[in-house]
Amino acid sequence: MKGELYMARRTIVELMREEIARRLSDYYDCRSERDFYDWRQSALAFIIEKAVPIPEASYWQPRGWCPLCHGGSSGPYESLFTLPEGLRRHLDGLGNVRPCPVTQAALDLAREGLADRFAAAEAASRQKERERRERELLVLTQPNGAPKPRDENFPGWETTGRNEGKFRHRLGLAIAELKS
Repeated sequence: MKGELYMARRTIVELMREEIARRLSDYYDCRSERDFYDWRQSALAFIIEKAVPIPEASYWQPRGWCPLCHGGSSGPYESLFTLPEGLRRHLDGLGNVRPCPVTQAALDLAREGLADRFAAAEAASRQKERERRERELLVLTQPNGAPKPRDENFPGWETTGRNEGKFRHRLGLAIAELKS
């Protein structure tokens, strides 16, 4: 079943125009979740650029069809997506908008292809954090909570703990004030 789902998603992406299919398939350089997020945003921006505004669709703002699924708004008054925000919401599946099935297939394909890489990166990050907690000063901030490094953002606090430079600077000011 997994193989059939993969092939169905792959076929959906490959049925797009060549430049769009290539753009939706170039996620292999993503090394982290942050890279994936950046790739996703740039891919959506690329697709939005391909949308063709239909001038007679609205007097107020540009509107157009989705360049991937050729769908439009399901709203009662307008049949096309506003450009760029309505189309962005459709492509990203945000808000009260019907998500684009092509984008969803492409993003699911990318997530599936990168899952092992991200799992390995996440495991390495957790190991690095464990090692950091073993060698650094930890601060107990809640009676029931685990101690945390002093520069970690604590729940409910608006800022992170002081870094060494700020601490030494304020200490120096306090000492200077006492001497005067």
